[in-house]
Amino acid sequence: MAVLGRSEEQEHHSASTFEAVSTEEQPSLAISLSASSSRVVRPLVSAPTPSASSSTDNTERNPAGPSPKRKRTLPFPRTLRRSSRDLNTSSTSDLPATTSANTIPTANRFARSLSSLSTTSRPSSFLAITPARTRTTSSTSPTPPTGSRRSKSGIKMMKALSYIRPSSKKEAGEPILSAPPTPSTPTRPRSQSAPLLRTLSLPRQSLDDQDPHSPFVTALSSPVSESPPRVDTPVQLRLNLFDFLLPREVRLRIMSMVVQSCVEEHEKEVQEGLWRGDKARERWVGEIKGRRELIRISRVSRTWLSLALDGQHWRNIPTSLLGADILRTPSLLRLVGSAGTFVHDLDLKGMQALQGETLVEIAELAASAEFGMTNITSLNLTGCRAITTASLGYLLSHSPQLREVNLFALASVEAATLEVLGSTAEQLRSLNVSRCAALDAAALLRLPTGLETLRASKLGNLTDTLFISVMFRYPALLHLDISHNEHITDFAFAALSCPLGAPLPLPSSNFPPRDPPPSQKYQYPLRHLNLSSLPNITDLALRHLAHCLPSLTHLQLAHLDTSFHPPGLLHFLSTVPLLTHLDLEHNLQVDDTVLDHFPLGLQEVNLSSCIGISTGAWPSLLERCTSLRALHADGTTIGEDAARSFVASRWAAGVEGAFISVLDNRFLTRQLQKEVQGMSRPRTGQRGYWTTPLAYDDGPDDGGLLGGRKGALEECDETRVVVRSFYGNLEVDLADARRKIRSGVGRDKRRGRRSGSTGDGERGRSCIIS
Repeated sequence: MAVLGRSEEQEHHSASTFEAVSTEEQPSLAISLSASSSRVVRPLVSAPTPSASSSTDNTERNPAGPSPKRKRTLPFPRTLRRSSRDLNTSSTSDLPATTSANTIPTANRFARSLSSLSTTSRPSSFLAITPARTRTTSSTSPTPPTGSRRSKSGIKMMKALSYIRPSSKKEAGEPILSAPPTPSTPTRPRSQSAPLLRTLSLPRQSLDDQDPHSPFVTALSSPVSESPPRVDTPVQLRLNLFDFLLPREVRLRIMSMVVQSCVEEHEKEVQEGLWRGDKARERWVGEIKGRRELIRISRVSRTWLSLALDGQHWRNIPTSLLGADILRTPSLLRLVGSAGTFVHDLDLKGMQALQGETLVEIAELAASAEFGMTNITSLNLTGCRAITTASLGYLLSHSPQLREVNLFALASVEAATLEVLGSTAEQLRSLNVSRCAALDAAALLRLPTGLETLRASKLGNLTDTLFISVMFRYPALLHLDISHNEHITDFAFAALSCPLGAPLPLPSSNFPPRDPPPSQKYQYPLRHLNLSSLPNITDLALRHLAHCLPSLTHLQLAHLDTSFHPPGLLHFLSTVPLLTHLDLEHNLQVDDTVLDHFPLGLQEVNLSSCIGISTGAWPSLLERCTSLRALHADGTTIGEDAARSFVASRWAAGVEGAFISVLDNRFLTRQLQKEVQGMSRPRTGQRGYWTTPLAYDDGPDDGGLLGGRKGALEECDETRVVVRSFYGNLEVDLADARRKIRSGVGRDKRRGRRSGSTGDGERGRSCIIS
């Protein structure tokens, strides 16, 4: 098809300058024309280069000369629609190789009407070429600067293609500049030319194949940016089987296995002997480690948060294990609020900053919505000194299931507190109100009758009458502690020994009354009885209690007055064959005859400061009581032979946890410590995080006190006998000094002392749940 211009001369000049371009070799470019632009437009057809003969033929066919240019704008002529449809539907191979002169007016009208086309009706296979010498600007577009300067977009393209040198020679047959082929549709930034038309994805010619003698500007009016090819990759949806398919109970069971696995792992380490040394001083082990892992798991998602904090995992909230420095008030409220009515064991020991308002909020969070009552069965508020009487009463009044309550040394405990507890907790079995200074002892009679454990030490106003009433009101008592009560006398024990239904004796000058026969005495099921520091009782109290406590296993009679004589004790000891623990510390009247009447099944005895026992009585005691595991003989006359015999016999028998204390004894020398060094240890070593300040030596693998050297103390070896003595304490101090020297703590202290610092290498250790 011949190329049409504004006049015949321009038409002839353009025809002689341009060459026909084959559609199989050119890239897909966009037609860019303005309304009055003189850019030459031609369809992608393959035709020979126009020559002089072609112009002669045109003159002969139109002898009248070139017709004037028609200023007519067709909105969308039928020929244009037909040509556009033909070009869109037919391939370039179907187009004729040459075009006759009859088609020139049609192509001219076609080119003129392109400026009025919208982007929605663009033909898809046209090529816009602007000659370097015949390029003009539109009246509507801004005038470019004079001279040989090109547009900014052209300059950018020329910079991008700077390795192509345009030649000054104007030869025909130069191929059009192209880019590497790509399957995507090219786009470009907005320019001052006509809108960018959609084109066909034709194969492009490589830049290396360009003719260096091109007569045209081979760059476009604006650079073309190639969009990367879009690769449609299938999206793989991963179904969360744990959250959507498993029932909630199964998921809760899986979560509970976290705690169980930590407990089993700890038990396995203990059995295999791996839990020792520095590892044994770790804070997060066993159950507490599992609960900490539950808190960490709760951070995964909201679903896992509800599973990790479910009440089935938090039936008991062990603040004493988690640590009061770890479990703050907001965290405590979060746990109680998530667990709700599942909370059964509430251990708040050591939370000194716990306020009364927080205690009330705990009661509201743990209460059921239907009845407003909690299911708490065990409550420990030891050390919670900031709570008030009203807040404590509110919690107790909303806890009818309470069975164990520990209110040790709380100033907020008053008589009204026990009244609320007695009227609400009908199933109460254990109560500790020792050292509650504001408590009236008469309130002890308001508790439920099924009480089994009562610790009422140092109440101050507990008299004989109240003590007798307590014993008669609670016949099921198993553990009783009334130590440090100055108003209790022998009269109370005489009344307890009376037959059931008999009149109680009255205190008089002829007291004590006649002791009834053993068959008529009332027997109590007490197993633990603590009568220490009762200055107004004598051995007659024990005489009245004889045959009344056949099930007694633990008896504490420490720090009694000098009026306590052996006869009553000897009579009582003969009536308690099940006694295993006896405490007679600081009783000056105890002599050798008392040791001869000790029960054969005695396992632990405390005879410290009993200076009435001679040196020769100790070997007979050890021979008589073969089951003895712990002997406290501080400040006594025990000799080296008895102490050595105790250590050797218990070591040979393989008794675990054997213990002997011989502090403040002038009859012992360093020789005893040397002789029993291989089968003894100076302290009762324990493993756990709380033992870190004590720095117990845990054998050669510890690397702590002696750094694994020969002569380790082995304080955590249960098979060794603990020998507490003055020389044993010296060994502990020596080992501690060696440890500090090896770890550099001593040097750090000296440096800090010179620089004015007071830092300590042993302090500052903390562990916070992250």
